[in-house]
Amino acid sequence: MPDTDFGAPQRLRDNGPAGSQSLPNVLIIGAARAGSTFLVKQLSQHREIACSNPKETHFLSLGHLESGFEGPDDATTINRQIIHTIEDYEAAFLGAHDAAVRIDASVSMLYHPGVSIEAISRYLGDNVRVIVVLRDPVERAYSAFKYLQNRGSETLETFEEALDAEEKRIAENWHHLWHYSSMSRYAEQLEPWLNAFGDRLQVVDYEKLTNQSEDVVRNLVGWLGLKPELVHVDSRAVNSSGELRSPAVQNLLSTCRNLGWMRAAVKATIPFAMRERIRSMNLRGSAVPTAARDRLMGDLEDDIARLRELLGPMSPQWLD
Repeated sequence: MPDTDFGAPQRLRDNGPAGSQSLPNVLIIGAARAGSTFLVKQLSQHREIACSNPKETHFLSLGHLESGFEGPDDATTINRQIIHTIEDYEAAFLGAHDAAVRIDASVSMLYHPGVSIEAISRYLGDNVRVIVVLRDPVERAYSAFKYLQNRGSETLETFEEALDAEEKRIAENWHHLWHYSSMSRYAEQLEPWLNAFGDRLQVVDYEKLTNQSEDVVRNLVGWLGLKPELVHVDSRAVNSSGELRSPAVQNLLSTCRNLGWMRAAVKATIPFAMRERIRSMNLRGSAVPTAARDRLMGDLEDDIARLRELLGPMSPQWLD
């Protein structure tokens, strides 16, 4: 049996206290900067799978918050994305209510296990399935740093400077993507999910998702109890990060994103796939600086060892 095979399929039942078809029955909980957008894009090609609109509602993890986050650009990004009411949450799935599999892919859920698991029990019932994509924790953290830096939000020049600033930023209520090291502590975040969901949770290796995409997607579809279909995997990255080729191009993109009227006009006239292609073409690969990698690996050593114990045969390749 290949290690991308997720076991015998079991048809999903309608979830929720009233068997609601207007709420999700599959959650992709993270990790942030680990390919969840790519995975949703591939799974959504199946005729019986649909995702919320927007992809990340943050309702189950952050919807209870009464005030927003206070980091740079948080007011125009994460604070606008969070759905706070069950009515708005249901509305995010209006286009998905006929689908057998309805996905919420809010990657903040992994980082907030206690709140998220309690909200799942309250709103979705006990038949939900959970998918988590795990990426090398240092690569994940550095990708988040470059992602924010390329958008002009992160103004510190080096990754190590950002790591030094992390504790202060957390204290000042900057949102989760700024928590570069903390969000890479997978074991302490994942253990409550494993305890709560058991075999209703599947771990996907980011490297396999990247390099063996069709196998991963096909086996996930089977695990969700759906008939496998020929799914064309588009290997082009989404939400990619790296070094900028042209700061001028990125400044133009940032201006379009930050000005409300311009952002609306661009979204109305240029499809997402085209916008993402333009942004990705302006990036080139970027490796984690050696000193920063060594430092972060040292900080995460205990968590990585615990994760290896927790996952056993489900461990991703980077844990070998």
